[in-house]
Amino acid sequence: MKFNRIFLVGCPRSGTTLLQSMVASHSQVISFPETHFFSKTLSINPLLRRIKLYGPGSRDFITDFLDEHGYSDIRPFSDLPPLCTHNRWCKTLLNTIDEMILAESGDPKSNNIWGLEKTPRHLFYISSIQQVGYQNKFLHILRSGPDVVASLYLATQKYPEQWGGSRSIKKCISWWNNSIRESLKYQDDPNHLFATYEQLLTNPEKVLETICNFMEIDYQKTMTEDFHNRAGSLTKEAEEWKQRNVKQSLSKSNKLQQHFDDETIAYIRKNVLNIDLAQFHH
Repeated sequence: MKFNRIFLVGCPRSGTTLLQSMVASHSQVISFPETHFFSKTLSINPLLRRIKLYGPGSRDFITDFLDEHGYSDIRPFSDLPPLCTHNRWCKTLLNTIDEMILAESGDPKSNNIWGLEKTPRHLFYISSIQQVGYQNKFLHILRSGPDVVASLYLATQKYPEQWGGSRSIKKCISWWNNSIRESLKYQDDPNHLFATYEQLLTNPEKVLETICNFMEIDYQKTMTEDFHNRAGSLTKEAEEWKQRNVKQSLSKSNKLQQHFDDETIAYIRKNVLNIDLAQFHH
């Protein structure tokens, strides 16, 4: 059993939830809350993740996610040895995602169903997702660096427990810079498509039509008309910073100007990488 899979990645607070809600409003797309399957069970260091043997601790995280989100019938580890290699672990994770898609679609023979997995941090695990010999597609969303830094800083200050601690301005700048560098590694790969948050707000139809062409499905108006209804099922109750997505408005927030003084804004703009995001407009 193999379904079409597309992974939505990018720096957190770049519009990943908004874009997920829009794409998941398509009748041929299945999606679910962020799984963190790769980012929570694999080392961030590519070398270390390949020499690690994956055992009970990693499996408990996956099982807890499945139980929490209504996939208790899926038990992906019954045929695995007590310890398994990186390659086999990654195959197991992808097969688990396929099982989740099947549970939602109910049609194991359909070639027209896409599974959309959105965990922004999976950006740094693309090599592991790709290495198992099955062609996945990746959708990167990019947003203005200063705006992302402002949003990251405010979110981690307000909800430190959910974000693993508050982050400094310097750390948020590093987070965005590292993310954009990682995305740009795949700029010329035909299995990777780039979109910008700014164009998604101003011309959502154009962005979504391009994504549909990339996925070889027809654009549907529900993607721009019903996304706010879909957003609620894709976010967890504790993710209060995402609640703006349940509204139909596509207005742009201006956290940078509203919450930071001129000196801090100048510091942020000086230290984020100077990337012309207009090159990724469609």
